[in-house]
Amino acid sequence: MKPLSVVRGAFIAVVVGGFFYACVSSCLRAVAPEAYQSAPAKAASPELELQNWSWHSEYGYAILEGAVKNISGDPINGVEAVASFYDKDGAFITSDTALVAYQPVLAGQTTPFKVMATWNPAMKSAYVEFKRFWGGTISCRQAPPKAKKTPAKHHRRQK
Repeated sequence: MKPLSVVRGAFIAVVVGGFFYACVSSCLRAVAPEAYQSAPAKAASPELELQNWSWHSEYGYAILEGAVKNISGDPINGVEAVASFYDKDGAFITSDTALVAYQPVLAGQTTPFKVMATWNPAMKSAYVEFKRFWGGTISCRQAPPKAKKTPAKHHRRQK
């Protein structure tokens, strides 16, 4: 077989395959159009609750760490923390991601997270959010503030 006929055969196979794919895809859309339409946007209830977080610089890195709780009722796989850093004017500097410690995060489970980015002296603020490893933001709410304990008053007994 000549090399030219092999190339010609491969080209014809690609064209025929593309035509076949277009026909099948078109037929499927005609039979089940709802499968190809995006679902209407609905207000997502939070799946995670941010328990606490803070950030600091150490050894040439900006380190953002904390804990997040799965409040969805189902295990969540591939949870990543996304740390974004900003300058004093709120201009974006950089961001980085890291998987949370426990995978999957079971229903009701709290997992620690730690994200490290290269330090920049202009960093003045940070923000944290969560996403799935393969993409898509995970809705998250801030944990309600804990009630502060008031110190017990010491009373002297009168004699």
